[in-house]
Amino acid sequence: MKKVLILLFSLSFFGLDAQVKQQTRTNRKQTIKKNTDGKLVPKYKRFEKTQAKAEKKNQKKAAPTFEGAIKLINSDVKGLKGEFLIDGKKVAAILPGATKAGSKFFILNDERAEISLQTQQGSKLAIKQRRTPLSLPKGLSTGKKDKGVAKIIKTGKTKTIGEYKCHEVTIKDNVTDFQAWVTMQVPVNIKDILPMTVTVAEYLNLVNSRDGIMHAMVMEATQRDIASGKSFTITAQVEKKKIKDKEFKIPDGYRLVDQTRMSTNVRAISPAASVGAAQNKAKDALKKMQDAHAKEAPATPASPIKE
Repeated sequence: MKKVLILLFSLSFFGLDAQVKQQTRTNRKQTIKKNTDGKLVPKYKRFEKTQAKAEKKNQKKAAPTFEGAIKLINSDVKGLKGEFLIDGKKVAAILPGATKAGSKFFILNDERAEISLQTQQGSKLAIKQRRTPLSLPKGLSTGKKDKGVAKIIKTGKTKTIGEYKCHEVTIKDNVTDFQAWVTMQVPVNIKDILPMTVTVAEYLNLVNSRDGIMHAMVMEATQRDIASGKSFTITAQVEKKKIKDKEFKIPDGYRLVDQTRMSTNVRAISPAASVGAAQNKAKDALKKMQDAHAKEAPATPASPIKE
């Protein structure tokens, strides 16, 4: 009798344990596959929900945008000056000092490309090039382990320029003493709006580098040469306004010369090298056009020889 009771008890215990495990598995499946209203959620729906969360998270990390006009004024007569029309990643830069008539550049940061308007031997050309990556000036480093070289320093000092609250950033080395005041209220990286031909703004570009302050406009910058003591100051005038789409289009009468597929080795030498290569190719194309035109033109009759 005892053996029978023990056997029945064992069977009931194992049956109860199996029932609990089955209920646990059922609950786990319900938690994964069912929504709050009790309806089953297909796998592709769960994937879409996860993807939507990831997209929402990426949107928060997206860089802020700016639309308006920025004018740079340099105290040095021969220094950097320019006017920039900005709409997100599109920039139309006008540099009055580039030529007598001034030069206009279209900077497309989403394509890492730049279009410069040029006139060569009477032909109007819009030369498209790939923008070169930012490079540090010689002897300059932002690494904490390096000694005796310049570093970007965020001093923590603040002041108000116009209506914008600004933070101080300094860069010092054995050659230059550079001080800049930047504002987070104008999310524009100076290095993204300057054309490649501007090679004198290395310290200015470094303010918005990886180790500087990203998405902050330089409202005022003073650069002093330690040896000579000479200095100049760059100030920015910011106007938030709507920019028309036509400002970012190539004007009528210009022929596009695409140089974005040129050798990366040539581009890596310097911005000037890529500009020179583009100009040489444009000259070759112009010469071919002139030769073709000369062949098609009727021969002019020879003038009679006077005795």
